[in-house]
Amino acid sequence: MKYFSPTITNRSGKKNLYACVTVPENLRPIIGRPQIYKTLGTYDRTIAKQRLHEVASAIYRQLDEAESQNHPLVLSYVALEEAIAMRPYKEAKLQLDWDIEDLFNVNKRFTLEDDVRMRAGSAIALAKQALEDFEVGALASEQYYKTQVYLEDFVEEFRKISQEKYAPKKRGILFKDVTEQYFASNDFAISSGREKTKDDYKNNVQKFMDWVGGIALSDFDGIEGRKLMAEYADEMAKNRVIIPVYRGEGVSSATLRRHFAAVKGVLNFAFTQGLVENKLWEDYQKVCDKKGVEEIKPIAFSQAQIIELLALKKSPREQLLFNLCIGTGCRLDEIALLTWDRISFEAVGGLEIPFIDLTPRDTLVKRDTSH
Repeated sequence: MKYFSPTITNRSGKKNLYACVTVPENLRPIIGRPQIYKTLGTYDRTIAKQRLHEVASAIYRQLDEAESQNHPLVLSYVALEEAIAMRPYKEAKLQLDWDIEDLFNVNKRFTLEDDVRMRAGSAIALAKQALEDFEVGALASEQYYKTQVYLEDFVEEFRKISQEKYAPKKRGILFKDVTEQYFASNDFAISSGREKTKDDYKNNVQKFMDWVGGIALSDFDGIEGRKLMAEYADEMAKNRVIIPVYRGEGVSSATLRRHFAAVKGVLNFAFTQGLVENKLWEDYQKVCDKKGVEEIKPIAFSQAQIIELLALKKSPREQLLFNLCIGTGCRLDEIALLTWDRISFEAVGGLEIPFIDLTPRDTLVKRDTSH
């Protein structure tokens, strides 16, 4: 079931901001109120936005539980147990013999059905014998007919559950659980290549999870999923924790795409593993193009500027770093991770010329042509 989106609100007499979710009308008799409020633990609206999705997820789990209690099979089961025990479930706090979740557990539900039908049959038989007893006849008659009717309802609803469309709609697998599977998979190892690329992907996914909280895969689908995608793009454009540094006046679409691509990798993995029916966030690049500013391309140094840069006063370590990057064309991370066993020498015209050897296949660089 799709729930209403969470909002941030103030509450009278409370300093902190609150997350608020409107309760669907059919669940209000179970929840007992039209809205659910949970504190966000801060009065800072920026921090509150970062915590909103995690707190909202806790509210959605509460609604999930209420939705399960409102399922026709659950209602018929509780009614049958009340008829067997001859007392109301809520008023007498009747202890059910089985957990509600067992009704939908493939390993338990048929044992549950046998047990309930056997106890209902015994109750009907005993009530039928007591019909002729003047003192208890009226009460026995009520139990006899109620138990029969509720047993028929229960059996009908129980059989329906074998069809998936009658199953209670749960929010399903959590994004963080799929993330753990993805990072441990061969798919991630093969697609991400270099260790730095893997670290960047993991960091970008972690930033997303820190912002969104305990979200389920189902929350990425449909209208709510598109809204979530747009909200995250807006958040990245102004949240310096997610994207601390950028060139120009705003975050470029290319930077947004790079952060989104890490999250999209997890969603693609979920689809290939059959965890979701549809591909999710397929148009994230369009959102990035719409939300991001025009990318500012880096300008290459001229020969004169390079000479001027090298002549500037620097520490010996910085000077060596610049010399190696400019003189070899290596990237900064390749120089930073350089070890002595990668320094080789070759005789050219009687001279020993040092060079950096990155040719071994166990040294991953950005592309084959970089070797």
